[in-house]
Amino acid sequence: MKSCRDRIKCPCWLKTFEQAKLNENEQILNWQRQNFSDEQMISRFGYIHQRLRIPIWSGIYECNSKCLCHTKQCTNRVVQNSLYHQLQLFYTNTKGWALRALHDIPHGR
Repeated sequence: MKSCRDRIKCPCWLKTFEQAKLNENEQILNWQRQNFSDEQMISRFGYIHQRLRIPIWSGIYECNSKCLCHTKQCTNRVVQNSLYHQLQLFYTNTKGWALRALHDIPHGR
């Protein structure tokens, strides 16, 4: 039987998960209390539909040119991809620097 490490397509994703475990990520600790296996935790961890479901304070190891995964299909390459929405950084007199979308952004994006 293959271990969960063998079934992970991307070693960078596994590195992110292991680092979060070492840093006692709150969500991982919660899953461990619920007796989730590593495989179950990994399937719920990291980028899901190009979004983080939970904050990962230990950081994310995204794939790069040295990773063996497929460049176009890897779900662990979010920050490297270009922006899908036009944003503007601007200065306000009362609050300082701010960011705004130049077009409406659909819910969930």
